[in-house]
Amino acid sequence: MRDYAYPVIGSLTIDEINTPLVLEILDPIWRTKTETATRVRQRIEKILDGATVEGLFDKPNPARWKGHLSHILPDPNKIRTVKHQPSMRYQDVPAFVADLRQREALSARLLEFVILTASRQSEARLAVHDEIDRVNRIWTIPASRMKTNREHRVPLTDRMLEIIDECETDSEYLFAEQGKSLSINALRMLMKRMGVGEYTPHGFRSSFRDWCSTNSDSGFEVFERALAHKHPSTTVNAYARSDLLEQRRVLMQEWNDFVTSEC
Repeated sequence: MRDYAYPVIGSLTIDEINTPLVLEILDPIWRTKTETATRVRQRIEKILDGATVEGLFDKPNPARWKGHLSHILPDPNKIRTVKHQPSMRYQDVPAFVADLRQREALSARLLEFVILTASRQSEARLAVHDEIDRVNRIWTIPASRMKTNREHRVPLTDRMLEIIDECETDSEYLFAEQGKSLSINALRMLMKRMGVGEYTPHGFRSSFRDWCSTNSDSGFEVFERALAHKHPSTTVNAYARSDLLEQRRVLMQEWNDFVTSEC
């Protein structure tokens, strides 16, 4: 919003925002930074929806996609290029985690948690204590923080809970410094210091998936649910209402045993 929206509409009153202005924001980056442009459009739409509810905006939302901008801009799914995140070989992950365990930095605990849970770093970095159910050993990530916009439950192992306890502070966040969540760049910087800067934190999800295919009998659906992936078929998604939590509990324990085998 700061980099793309505010230079165009930041000085305007909300009732001045219209479709040509939204296009002025989006068009320069729609084809070259499609993911970013899509998120900018979604945020503008949400802000204007909120303004409508508050009675501050009384026009059709100019940032709406379906039935509006969809007639003007190309479908992002057809122009977005898939860029795979560089991932460490799963065989090398246990030694890396053993090295990680020797470091006292909060970022090291967060990265280990990311690896153990096979979660996206943003999901873990912004996790709060209210999402943790210690009795049932479940971390529930709300839909608002999920890429799929669907709530995701993560079964918690002993080591995951230990990490949460080790990082206990007065902050609402599980991983916090001076009351704030860790920087978005904290894990990348840590990996560079550890000499594995050619990989990314997100790449450990691929490491996990490769390990699953070779070492687990849990099955494709369980693997994909563990990564909170949606099935490409909307029909399958409509009927696949179980999140296979108990099967994933077994899978995540197996992954955790493997990852911590050299600690």
